[in-house]
Amino acid sequence: MNNVSINKAQSITITDSAAEYIKKQLEKNKAVAFRLGVKNAGCNSKKYTSEYVNEKHETEKEFIDKAILIWVDKADLPYLMGTEIDYVKEGLNKTIRFNNPNVKTACGCGESFDVA
Repeated sequence: MNNVSINKAQSITITDSAAEYIKKQLEKNKAVAFRLGVKNAGCNSKKYTSEYVNEKHETEKEFIDKAILIWVDKADLPYLMGTEIDYVKEGLNKTIRFNNPNVKTACGCGESFDVA
């Protein structure tokens, strides 16, 4: 067996709680992968996008964590490398949270972010 060290700064990872939630959503949506991306929006400049999908685009890089396929467009990688996907409970609400080491500023409402 190979002893391969994973560099988290060069990857996209998922917490156990997020893996449990995403697996359920993949089954519910009859999808094979979780697509993560960013788009221009909000008070700062970027907003996360995510969807449950079956087809990989040619421009996407594949990550696997906790047996979940994660597809990220190569153009979005500078904004997302090192991101940890989490699923948290805040009061009565449960939400996916992106712990992204690249974020330098975020708007007060939490909807958008910017990187250096």
